[in-house]
Amino acid sequence: MSYTKEQVAKQLKEAVEWLKEQDEGCVTIKLDDRLGICVGWLAGYGEEVRDDCIQSKAEPDFAINAGIKVYTSDDMRTDYEFINMPYYENGEVLATDVSVEPDENYEELAKYLLDEYDSMKDLDIEEDGLIVVEKESEPEVKEESLKEELSQEELKNLCYELEDHFSKLGVFYEIWPCDNNSLCVEIDWGDWKHDHLWCDYEVKNFLKSKGHEVVSNDTQVTEEDGSDTYSAIHSYIIK
Repeated sequence: MSYTKEQVAKQLKEAVEWLKEQDEGCVTIKLDDRLGICVGWLAGYGEEVRDDCIQSKAEPDFAINAGIKVYTSDDMRTDYEFINMPYYENGEVLATDVSVEPDENYEELAKYLLDEYDSMKDLDIEEDGLIVVEKESEPEVKEESLKEELSQEELKNLCYELEDHFSKLGVFYEIWPCDNNSLCVEIDWGDWKHDHLWCDYEVKNFLKSKGHEVVSNDTQVTEEDGSDTYSAIHSYIIK
């Protein structure tokens, strides 16, 4: 089933209003015969009242989240956390969880989720969420990735272009080439959702527009104070 951003935004808002009223449950917006946008309650938010998420009235530790999940992994689909996200045999999970804020921009949230869905819709996914990978193709992929390593000069140019991309969006991060065919982005005291998660999203899409692929990424927290705002260095291995 094909949805527009506006249609998904409307359904997301309706799902959140229903969840707030019920104070339990989960809503699934089916996108195909495996993947869907699930909206429901997820634990880990503490007992104190917060203003950056929608907490349960009965159990404040639970807040409303949305993400791309494999809805066929759970027949009941009444609990958000019991529905699997797509995962690889090595345990790597395609996690797309984001908390919904009280003043959420549902069209932006819909765009983020549809973009994430677009990046995984062609994967061969089993009912429980396992992503099937053809093992015989692995040597060829590794050989290809070796041939596609970037030179330090190419990495430097990408860093300059990425800095320019972010500056046009009104943000300024320190970006530099790293070892192992990767580049690093340093965020100084940024919010986990609007800075760190958004940075990952922007970097992957920017590099994709330049004909490159992020094969893995890592985040090293450098400063934190127990809140949702922290400093970190994000590294992206590309080909």
